[in-house]
Parts: sequence; structure tokens; C-alpha cells
Amino acid sequence: MLEPVVCQAEHFVAPAGLDGARGARRMDPQQKRTGANTDAEAILEWLWINPNKRHSTMQQQRRAAERLLNWACLVRRKALSSLDEDDLAACRLFAANPTPPADWICRPGTRRLSPKWRPFNSPLARVTIDGELLVLRSLFAWMEAVGYARMPTVSVAYKSSPGQLSAVATFVTEMPVMPLSKPGWDWVAQGLATLSLQSRMAVELMYFTNLGRSDVMRLGIGDCMEPVEAGPWRLVVTGCTGQRRTVEVPAPLGCTLRAFCDQLGVAPGQLANHAREFPGIVLAPPWVMRLVSVSAFRLAAGLARRAKDFDVAMELASAGCRNLKDAFALHSKGTVLRDKFKPKRKRKRKRRTPEQMQEARLAKPQVHAAPKLPAAKVVEKRVSLSDLRQQYSPALDGQLSLPFTSNQGRRSRRLA
Repeated sequence: MLEPVVCQAEHFVAPAGLDGARGARRMDPQQKRTGANTDAEAILEWLWINPNKRHSTMQQQRRAAERLLNWACLVRRKALSSLDEDDLAACRLFAANPTPPADWICRPGTRRLSPKWRPFNSPLARVTIDGELLVLRSLFAWMEAVGYARMPTVSVAYKSSPGQLSAVATFVTEMPVMPLSKPGWDWVAQGLATLSLQSRMAVELMYFTNLGRSDVMRLGIGDCMEPVEAGPWRLVVTGCTGQRRTVEVPAPLGCTLRAFCDQLGVAPGQLANHAREFPGIVLAPPWVMRLVSVSAFRLAAGLARRAKDFDVAMELASAGCRNLKDAFALHSKGTVLRDKFKPKRKRKRKRRTPEQMQEARLAKPQVHAAPKLPAAKVVEKRVSLSDLRQQYSPALDGQLSLPFTSNQGRRSRRLA
């Protein structure tokens, strides 16, 4: 029998008697409406109940469930379906300081398939632990709804403050859309081979040309320009503001466009004439876009799942047309623009009470402005010195430099 070690949920091997088949909180088998018999199987089924969820949401749910599953069996020595309120409090303390670090913490960026993978990247902060407890609350609610186990209630008293908890939820929902990975696109391309030519062309237009759905749906047969002297195909794209630009088409998409023209019965070199005769032909109608935005990725997820490529299958289950943005550029260059897709956490200013604002105003040093002296005036040649001395302050010490005019020109005269 394999020795129990910290690992992912899909490969988890629980110690003897701790797989959850006979958990203390298991419900009546007659009420069970799920095919899961162990805690690990229940977690995997819970992760796949909504395949349309975002990839970031899937990652957060999987991360929280795997941490609880490994801790319950390997540290607490209890099945996940046997945990109570005291166990959840102990799990919260453990997440703040996972020990020993070599068994629970790995370097950030470690791949899930690597033998160096661990559930934690670092000790968790209080706000992060509060967010994971909310995720586990949804897992426990699902277990009770399907009749698997009646889990303890996650107390809301664990949260630090309402502001911090809402900041965690905002951070999760504002995760940027990541481009589709190269293995994910390989499965999508394999699934597109079974779809119609127009459906395959709609997905390839978004992938190879980096265009959005609205731009692709505006493309017509008249926007295609056949290659000249063995050059590439080109597309004339009209934006939302009416600006037109020309986009060069890679070779794989050019072959698809040529096959589409052959299907329409257009001979090489006659595309412009055909476009003038039939100007209403579009490359990707709206009904095709609605079809491929769901079926292409779900089909690819099923192919990856049957090949036991669970990581890519989970990514494809929550992917969509938005994930094709910048994907071809990243795959062709072989680099990942981490800075561009790094989530940015919004910093919120702390609200001060009126008493604190009053204290800050009193503690601020008072700066008194120096008295302003009147600006020097330009006077003419004939001026009364006594009038000037009465007008200006004695702080001038009787020294005054005045502009002076004469018949020979302007000069300065010192008056005492």
C-alpha cells in the first residue's frame, strides 16, 4: 500500500480508515444524491458541478479544499467528514504557520505536476484565511445538500472586520483573464477538427489575429484579401469607431480561409469579384459565435479529461473566447508576460474618525505667512520724497531704489 503523503486531491491516498467512507458526520445513505464515496471524490465532484466558473475561482476552491483534506488526514488524523468546530479552529492556526515547512510549503510558481508541489506557498495572513473559510463553507453546504455529510457551521466570527473580508472577495472577482495555455490550445485545436469549417474558422480568427468577438462578427467576405505573389492573407478589420486597419494572417488560418473559399466555389483570384456579387456573406455569424464560445472549450475539456490531463481539463472547463486574447503571441514567443497579467490589489485608505481628524489638525504646525511688502512703483522724474516716506514702512530703513527717467534715458537713482 502506498504511504500517505501530501499531494493533490486527484492523486490523494488517505491513511487507512481516514478516507471518509465511514466519517462521523456522514448522512443516511438513502439520502445521498451523489456518486462520491470518499472525501477526495466528493471534493472533485464539487469542483466540477459548475464548469462555467472562472479559472481563478476554480483555483481558489481547489486550493482551499486540498489544504483542508491533507491537514485533516495527515496532521489531525481524522477524516474530512469527521471534523468539528474545534478542528476548524486548529486548522486556522495551522494555516498561519504550516510546520514543518519542508512538507507543506513550496516555492511560488511550482507546477502541480512537480514532485516538489506543496499546498502552501507561504504562511497565510488572517484575511486570506477568512477567504478560504468562506470557500469551505460553500463546500460544506454542498455536502449537506447532496446528502453526503452534515458538516459543522463555519462561524462568521472568524473574520477580522467587514472591510477586510469584502476586500478579499473583491480581489478574487477582479482577477485578470489569463491567456489560454499552449497545452490547452492543443486540445482545442484537436476538438475543432470535429466541428464544422465555419466554427473552426471563427475560433482560429480570434486566436491567430488577436481579435475580439465583436470584431470577428463584423468580418465579411469582402474584408478578405488574397495573397499576392506568395504573400500572406490579409484582413481589413473595422473597429467599433469605424477605423480600418489591415491584419496579416498566419499560414494555418490562411489555409482555413482558402478551404472556406473552396467551399463557396470561389476560385483563386476571384474573391474580390465574388464579394461584389454577394456582399452579405460573413465569416462568423452570431449563431456560430454563440455555439463555439461554449462547445469548443467544453469539447476540449472532455478530451483532456479522458486523457487524464486533469490540470488542463480544469482550465478548459472555465475557459472561453476571452482567454484567446494574446494567446497566440505568447505561444509563438514562448514567454509569459507575468507583469501584464499580475493581479493588482487595490489599496483602500483608512477612514479616520472626527476625533482623529481633529487631533491631526491640532498636531499640524501652524505656519504664519510673512507680511508682504508693497511692490516697488515706477515713478516719474518729479516725485516728492516726503510722500514716499509717509507711504512706505520705516522697516525699509530709509533705503529705497526707484526707477528714474530723464531726458537722456532711464536710469536708477538712490534716495536717502
